[in-house]
Amino acid sequence: MQITVDLPDDLFGAPRPAEQIAREIRQAAAMFWLVRGEISPERARELAEGEGTTEPPAPPGIAPQMPDIGEDEAFEMQRLGGTGFDR
Repeated sequence: MQITVDLPDDLFGAPRPAEQIAREIRQAAAMFWLVRGEISPERARELAEGEGTTEPPAPPGIAPQMPDIGEDEAFEMQRLGGTGFDR
């Protein structure tokens, strides 16, 4: 699957190569889906490393120690003190 994301050129203070941004987005998505329990650690590592990368793999054992953030609504309910919110 390929996804295209449009980002403003001035998003970052200094110019960054598109390859670096793509790698960081893959790593963030891998970590997000891993801590939610939606993908396995092996699949997260595959996603984070990307295709044809020359970057070393992420250190093992870091991601499984991340807290489970659960579903977005449950997170917001807890953040709001369990009061809920209007829909």
